[in-house]
Amino acid sequence: AAGVSDQGVDSSTGMGLRFGYLIQVSDDLTVGVTYQTKTSMGRFKKYDQLFAEKGDFDIPSNYAVGVAYKATPEMNVVLDIAKINYTDVASLSNPNTGFSNPTAPIGTGGALGDANGRGFGWDDMTVYKLGGEYNVNSRLALRAGYSKTNQPIGANDTSFNLIAPAVIEEHFTFGLTYELEDKSDITAFVMYAPEVTVNGNTAVAGTNGNANLTMSQTAFGMAYGWNF
Repeated sequence: AAGVSDQGVDSSTGMGLRFGYLIQVSDDLTVGVTYQTKTSMGRFKKYDQLFAEKGDFDIPSNYAVGVAYKATPEMNVVLDIAKINYTDVASLSNPNTGFSNPTAPIGTGGALGDANGRGFGWDDMTVYKLGGEYNVNSRLALRAGYSKTNQPIGANDTSFNLIAPAVIEEHFTFGLTYELEDKSDITAFVMYAPEVTVNGNTAVAGTNGNANLTMSQTAFGMAYGWNF
């Protein structure tokens, strides 16, 4: 359908600002704060009947505070707390069922692309992150991290999220960097996000079953660096 699907690749550009401040409380303790404004993006013109506000899809504002502590000469520990304001953006936060009938299946109720049109129904998120780095020796550093957040998608907002089932709530990460003798290094990591399922109360129009979302994630990465 025109402006909804099968329109090929589209692009968008935008502008936003990020501010930050770093405070060296002591030799072992550092505190940082950051704020990013909402990034105003151009509309996806090819999909102006899919996303709310005629294809508008801004990047929401967010802010965070972080603490880094040098627990021992070999080990650093960091803690971050971040807030992502998805309610800044109608195409992200508008419910994806009708405003007047929250249990209506997608394809009925509020029109796609309108200012109050259907969105992904994402709630604001608070993300807690804990990480650590341990220097085994002058060449090898080991790292681990964990993040936890609230579920942004409710049972009444699963239908539209079939195209973006972002239901993950936790991430576990492990990594290392090993320095080689020729001023180069190898870095590797693995990330695992346990499976999460959100059982929906709504269906895609023309079907009888509810739209349920399930996702898990596993990622691996490796990089080679050379200092010159």
